[in-house]
Amino acid sequence: MSGPEPSRSESDPGARTEWCTHCGDPAFGRVSLVFERESGSREIDLWLCGRCMDSFTAEPGVRLAE
Repeated sequence: MSGPEPSRSESDPGARTEWCTHCGDPAFGRVSLVFERESGSREIDLWLCGRCMDSFTAEPGVRLAE
């Protein structure tokens, strides 16, 4: 009988797969985005896949942090 794959150990960070905060796909990596608004800018760290990172940075007022 086949069941779900066993979960990997939380104590082994190299075995973990991070998931995109926006869509849930496997993440490309952790990305710092800066959101520029009239009230000021805000930097947020997110785990994003490449597609969502491209989508966010294509929006006006959103850029990768330096």
